[in-house]
Amino acid sequence: MKVRPCLPLVEHQDVYPPSEDSYLMIEAISVGAGEKVLEIGSGSGIVSIHCALEGAKVTAVDISEKAVEATWQNAKRCAVSSRIKTLQSDLFSSVGQERFNVIIFNPPYLVSEPDKKGIEGVEMAWEGGENGTATTERFLKEAGKYLEPAGRIYLLLEQKNRPEDLIARFPEFHWKRVAQADFFFEHLIVYMLGLKN
Repeated sequence: MKVRPCLPLVEHQDVYPPSEDSYLMIEAISVGAGEKVLEIGSGSGIVSIHCALEGAKVTAVDISEKAVEATWQNAKRCAVSSRIKTLQSDLFSSVGQERFNVIIFNPPYLVSEPDKKGIEGVEMAWEGGENGTATTERFLKEAGKYLEPAGRIYLLLEQKNRPEDLIARFPEFHWKRVAQADFFFEHLIVYMLGLKN
C-alpha cells in the first residue's frame, strides 16, 4: 500500500509516534475498498488511517486510552472518521465476535531488560518481554478466531525475535515474508499470515 500524504498527525508524549516500522508496515499491506480491517495497537492511528484512505472499514484498538484518543483525533483530521471505529482494548478483549478480512499488528518487539519489573506509558508500545515476543504470542493464540477463513494477518517482527521459532510454534498459519528493512540496529520483517485449511 502506498504511503499517502495526510494532514500532520497529532502526537502525544505517551503515544507511540509514526516511525520507520509504521511506514514499513504501510508499504507491506494490501487492503481493498470495503474490506473489514482490524488494527491492534493503533498508536497515533497512521496505519488505520491509510487503510481507511484505501476505502476499508477499520476498527482501530489500543490498550492505551491516550492512543485511542489520538487515533480518533487523527482520523477526524484526515477526514476518514466515518470509516474508523476506535476502541480501548487489550488485544482482542473489546472486539467482540466480529471477524475481519485483514488484521494488522505491529507489536512491542524489543527484548526487555531482565530486571525490569513493569512497563508503563509509551514503553508498552515497544517493550516485548524477555524474548521480545510475549505480546506477539498472546496475539497469535487468539488471532485465528477473529479472521475470516480467507483473511490475512500482517505481523511485524524483528530478527532478534527468532521468527523461525514462532513459525514452528504456530503451524496453523501459512507464513509469508512480504517486506523487510534494516534500521539502525534492527532488521525488521513483515509477515503475511493466513489460516491453513
